Amino acid sequence: MSARRIVPALCMLVLMAACHQKAPEATAPAPAANAPPAPAAAAPRLGLRGQAVMGKDGYGIVPCGESGQRILEIAPEAQPFLDKFLAGGAHEFFVEAEAEPAAGGKLRVLRFHRLYTEGPGCDAPMASMRFAAFGTEPFWAAVDAGDALRLERPGADPLVAQPRRMREDAGSWIVEGDTGKGPLSLRLTPGFCSDGMSDSLYAWSAVVHSPDGELKGCGFRGSEAEQPK
Repeated sequence: MSARRIVPALCMLVLMAACHQKAPEATAPAPAANAPPAPAAAAPRLGLRGQAVMGKDGYGIVPCGESGQRILEIAPEAQPFLDKFLAGGAHEFFVEAEAEPAAGGKLRVLRFHRLYTEGPGCDAPMASMRFAAFGTEPFWAAVDAGDALRLERPGADPLVAQPRRMREDAGSWIVEGDTGKGPLSLRLTPGFCSDGMSDSLYAWSAVVHSPDGELKGCGFRGSEAEQPK
């Protein structure tokens, strides 16, 4: 197996292991004559995963679970991430991002989580995963599945911290817990990150602290959203 395929394969293995009341009309307040219009409801944000292609007129994507291609718009704040990835020459790539519906059935990316050309794509089991991170030299993978934080490395027994806790510290998110051998933590910091073994670009850098030492790599969001406490 080539080095470019070892990291996605290891990550894939770990991911798989792992009463309404109505007010009386007589008391309802009358609307003010010059009352401003109610603000429009914000468009729902959604997790977007799918195979994208860059064409001469823009971007198209076939989202996971769908068969047809949809036009992809990129918010200005998300454009730098895409530009950095495309600087490598990719024209077809897999997208993991946060998006919202746009006019005409389009999808508008608000934030990218991960972009790559080689990897599991829609087959990755991410339904219960909040974060995943992995690195090379040595190879390792950590998954936050909500009820536990799990660290796996070739040739070593898995370390499982359960229950796990999540908190914010100076803009970083920290997932931590206790194992039978001591504390285990995963710190995720926003910023461009490359694993050094592929063309993948990640939106988080990752640092793991375990009883066996420190590990550094990259991280990305899963399908389960959670806010740090």
